[in-house]
Amino acid sequence: MHGPLPAPAWDDLVRLTERLGLWESDAPFARTFRSVAESGPTQGRRLILVVNGVEDEPSCLTSTGLLLHTPHLVLDGALLAAVALDAAEIRIDVLREDVARSVRHAAADLGHTGIDVRVARLTDPGSDEREHAPFTLLGSSQTYAQLAVGTQRHGLPQQGPTPPPEPPTVLLTVAGHTVIETPNGMPLPYVLQSCGVDTGQGVLVGGYRGRWLAPEWAASVQVSPRLLGPHGSGALLPLPDRTCPVGEAARVARHLVNATAAWCSSCAHRARTVTAALARMTAARRGPVLAGLPAYAHVVAGRGSCPHLDQLSDFMASVHGTFAEDFRYHASGRGCGRPVVGALPLPSPAPQVLPLTGVRPRIGGMARAEADQLLVDRTRCEGHGLCALVAPDLIQLGRDGFPVATATAVIGRQRKRAARAVHRCPSLALRLGS
Repeated sequence: MHGPLPAPAWDDLVRLTERLGLWESDAPFARTFRSVAESGPTQGRRLILVVNGVEDEPSCLTSTGLLLHTPHLVLDGALLAAVALDAAEIRIDVLREDVARSVRHAAADLGHTGIDVRVARLTDPGSDEREHAPFTLLGSSQTYAQLAVGTQRHGLPQQGPTPPPEPPTVLLTVAGHTVIETPNGMPLPYVLQSCGVDTGQGVLVGGYRGRWLAPEWAASVQVSPRLLGPHGSGALLPLPDRTCPVGEAARVARHLVNATAAWCSSCAHRARTVTAALARMTAARRGPVLAGLPAYAHVVAGRGSCPHLDQLSDFMASVHGTFAEDFRYHASGRGCGRPVVGALPLPSPAPQVLPLTGVRPRIGGMARAEADQLLVDRTRCEGHGLCALVAPDLIQLGRDGFPVATATAVIGRQRKRAARAVHRCPSLALRLGS
């Protein structure tokens, strides 16, 4: 469909990916590509090349759009890489059945290539269903499509001119529902109007790993890869005037915690301090933690053993800087008077959060709590502090006003005080293990 494909050497493709500036998982794709190529087959097993057709951001539809409407382009790029690396198989991971059908039809058009092409349909974007072969190369649909386009437009490095420092167009998902390819340098307001939306209260560029632009800034910027940032997605999310920005921020922060930090015990406590404060602020309830929210968001940065807390911190710093007046209204207990309409797209249903401490491994499909413990559910705790007054020997509050421990052993006469704390908790965040 797109003409005959060359059979490049792997080092030619490495040079091309370097010039195209392709990134995957916070690292240049060329670095990963070179590492896999230099490693060679492991224990006699040939490479499995994996195309990630699952959106990493709930606000993006770029992989879905590419695999639905131009699947041959993605497969061309994957074949280029597979031939150069002598891969045994190309596997395309997708979520939706219509996307799976589109890719299967495109794969059937390839004919005999000597490389198996398989479509794997996952059922949950947050699950760990993917097969982890010992020797794989993972890349997004957009990366492989750019690789194919770069080869067609510029040829391999020794065959054609040097590609420009950045591609002439950028692929965007606007407001979570429209995918558009637009030239670099196009005014941002024009792109939004083309998709039937406006700047509203502000625009989040680069998805939930990006940054917020106030309306006055959004009115004067132009679309470019630099605007989206090296780690941001191609998502543009304008916030409508009819919704509460603090409530929307609370929804996204909760998603970031549930989807990532909640699975990492070293991140969860500090992250949930921020999300619990946001929940109280959305409800226009005063509390000692509210005035210090920006400081708490700053404190979580760099404190985890993974980048989860940094992502939450960056998002909170950006949203607080853009909507500072709304945060002040909510922190004062007055609120802004607007409902939370759910304008920022999130996965549905939301991923479940596993208990962090005080649980044994799952036995027979059930998670059994440790016996004789007072357990704190941080997803419900709102920092009222009544538990520490009722049972000070069992609950100690941290500087943020929340319990320090999530599980405390209960012995002897402590049982009555523990039961009283459970009954008096207004958030129903306490329970006794049995």
